Amino acid sequence: MCANHSVVPDKEYQAHLERAAGYIRDHYAEELSLDKLAAIAHYSKYHFHRLFHEHFGETVNDRVRRVRLEQAARRLINDFDASIDEVAASCGFSSAQYFAREFKSHFGHSPSSFRTGSGRENIASLSDDPGESTPLQVKIKELPPYRVAYIRVIGPDDSALHVQALKRLLTWADTNGLYNEQIQVIGAGWSDSEKSPSDPFVFDVCLVVSEDVQAEGEIGIQYFPGGPYAVLYCEDVLEANNRQGRRLYYEWMPANGYRMGDWPFLIFYGNDPEANPRKIAIWDICLPIRPL
Repeated sequence: MCANHSVVPDKEYQAHLERAAGYIRDHYAEELSLDKLAAIAHYSKYHFHRLFHEHFGETVNDRVRRVRLEQAARRLINDFDASIDEVAASCGFSSAQYFAREFKSHFGHSPSSFRTGSGRENIASLSDDPGESTPLQVKIKELPPYRVAYIRVIGPDDSALHVQALKRLLTWADTNGLYNEQIQVIGAGWSDSEKSPSDPFVFDVCLVVSEDVQAEGEIGIQYFPGGPYAVLYCEDVLEANNRQGRRLYYEWMPANGYRMGDWPFLIFYGNDPEANPRKIAIWDICLPIRPL
């Protein structure tokens, strides 16, 4: 908050503005008009623009521009297969020329020189949110292979859809005598909604099963190979899953000399957040890694 803000906002006031800021963070590749963001915050656009500036110390347009540029910087470093034009388009910029001009103005380097020279030294300091500046506590672990039964969800990256699929999978497991308190629930993401926000997100809801369990109906069987993974332990509301995974992928991996491996990222769920009074979920985000 700006030092010259004379009135301490109440929790409702903060929540409205944080909702809009969160929407910018999670939907930066989309069209983000002042009217749309003001409606999300439940303010008139003129009132919203003033309050946002007072609360965050930057205008709405400046926040949108910064978030897009910082996401583009992360992708330049971490996704060498994407052209600069593709990076620009995936981060909400209307043209590569406009993106290059804005990028150099913000970072002091062209996108190409940032990618090949200065980027890795700067990438760890990028943050969409001042509250996300705390260093991630990541461990490198050698995970064993897993044989899993799964239901595939193709569509928006929506935790509610994944929970629905999990309920069907657990019902199937219970019917077949596979359900017990030690059963391991895993999520597996096959696509990157950050890189291609307009494409369907492919996510498998999985249960670890033995060799004698067979596919049935919508339930498939697959194997995940073992190997080195970057593992981040999390305790938060389930909706924070994407935010934590984004930091691991776009900040920690390139800053530590790693790229994403050839297999999906895995999420090992440690509890049922619906049984927690505060709806807090416990999970490990695991990204397969290989050297840059």
